[in-house]
Amino acid sequence: MPDSKSIECYAAIDNIKSINIVNNQYVEGEIYITIDSVLAVPITALINSENDVYLLFYEKEANSIYNFKKYKVSTGRNANNYVEITEKLPYNKLLIKGG
Repeated sequence: MPDSKSIECYAAIDNIKSINIVNNQYVEGEIYITIDSVLAVPITALINSENDVYLLFYEKEANSIYNFKKYKVSTGRNANNYVEITEKLPYNKLLIKGG
C-alpha cells in the first residue's frame, strides 16, 4: 500500500448547493502522476452483458436502417467518464452513446 500523506490545497466547487459541506472539512482525493496515451471510449459506449463488456461498431446502412456489430472488448482503467480499451479494435466506426 502506498504511503499516505496529507497536503494543504484549495478546491473550487462548481455546484456548492448539491453537496453538504462544512468549513475545514476533511476530504479525500486522487492525484494522477503519470500521463499515458491509451485507447479510451466514453463509458456510455460500453454494453455490459453478464460478465462481458461489448462495443457496437457500424457495419452498414440501407434504407435509413443502421446495422451494428457487437464486439467483445477488455477494459482497463477509467477516469473522467472514459474507459481504457486494452486491445486493438478491428473497426473504426464506433457507436459512443445509446447502445
